[in-house]
Amino acid sequence: SIPKPASSESGKKAKRAWLHKLEEHTISILYNFTRYLSDSSPDDAKQRLLVKFLDHDKLDRLVELLMGYDERARKAEFKFYRYNDDGDEEDDAMGALSAKLAGGGDLFHRIGAICAFVSVNSKRSHSHLMEQLTLQNS
Repeated sequence: SIPKPASSESGKKAKRAWLHKLEEHTISILYNFTRYLSDSSPDDAKQRLLVKFLDHDKLDRLVELLMGYDERARKAEFKFYRYNDDGDEEDDAMGALSAKLAGGGDLFHRIGAICAFVSVNSKRSHSHLMEQLTLQNS
């Protein structure tokens, strides 16, 4: 069972933060599965994970998360450039990258890697992901 947020934390903001943290951990776990599972993993673990993504609802949610985190990362980068202009291009580029990663770029990368894993290993999932990305003009 999924643990509930601490009762001392009340309100919508605390619940939203808790759900976001849960989402981050879930993405991280799936990302690590995709990195370390191989064809020789015990109990057909790789195939069992891929079967989960044959469900179009899960793929749709993956694309939704991908687009959402891409937007967050772009906004964070834009906000950085908007408010930070010290003239040093190298520092600006590193600062923008840091802001982009903190703003959702890291999770965007992980979700993209999950999409790539699913696409490479399942033609059906690949075609559905491509359809969804085309619908999103991405």
